[in-house]
Amino acid sequence: DRFIIRRYSPLTTIGGGIVLDSRAQKRRKRDLERASPGLLDLQEAWAQDSGDCLTRSIDYYVGRGGLRGVSLLELQARSGLTENAIQKLLESASGLTRFEAADLVVSDDSLAELKDQIVGHTRRFHHQNPLLDGIPRKELKERFMSWASNRYFNAVLQSLETELRVRASAHTVSHSEHRVTLTTDQEQLQERILATLEASPQSALRVEELATHLGREARDINDVFFFLIHQGRIVRISENLFMTSRQVSQLKTGLLEAYASGTSFSVADFKNLFGLTRKLAIPFLEYLDKSRVTRRVGDRRVVL
Repeated sequence: DRFIIRRYSPLTTIGGGIVLDSRAQKRRKRDLERASPGLLDLQEAWAQDSGDCLTRSIDYYVGRGGLRGVSLLELQARSGLTENAIQKLLESASGLTRFEAADLVVSDDSLAELKDQIVGHTRRFHHQNPLLDGIPRKELKERFMSWASNRYFNAVLQSLETELRVRASAHTVSHSEHRVTLTTDQEQLQERILATLEASPQSALRVEELATHLGREARDINDVFFFLIHQGRIVRISENLFMTSRQVSQLKTGLLEAYASGTSFSVADFKNLFGLTRKLAIPFLEYLDKSRVTRRVGDRRVVL
């Protein structure tokens, strides 16, 4: 839109111009130089009435959106154009990426910056945690895109996957080049951990107890131990008690063979059935409740 500034008394025309940005941020004088170039380019385009005025305006608005991008609705409000007109301009524009699922348009420069931050963080994460498959998606989003919708976050990850820069699963994100590889010492430690747990079929061990059995410090076995948990070969029964997945499977199978669905049993029945100590029986029954194998009813359990 064009505008004219007049003084009414005395009636004088002071000047006029073109509205370049109807929602420009308020800036301090010292920041004007940094903000000016884009506006000056727009001013020049409109003054010369070049054929790409509208396209350059859209470029400017999207660029000002930075990493957060700009929605189609906001572009309509800022440009005064219809949705169809904006879509046609976006189809012919270069340097912009539209994520239709998130209803956002982002400049390629801002998107490249965001992607580099995410990929760089995955690389550093794997350097510090070589035995973990990846970063939890929620953690990654909170760190880099806490302000964004899940649709935008998922669209960025999908774009990175297409570029073969990351691998994203339902729960984690990893660098595309990352592969979990155990050293010879870690492979040996892995087998010793599993063998030690298997050697105690009537009890579960804490990490500290396991470390004592192995003659190692707890911090020395943590990486391999939690790698085994992630691989599903060790199961966390409670906050500090762990068993191998084979032990858990054997206890579940034994319970279901002894008690049909719908029948109930007491803690004492369970202890006697497997010869378990109360230290393990109670946490394991609570684990079965959470796993929906059993349900607690008063002081008894019912098999589901």
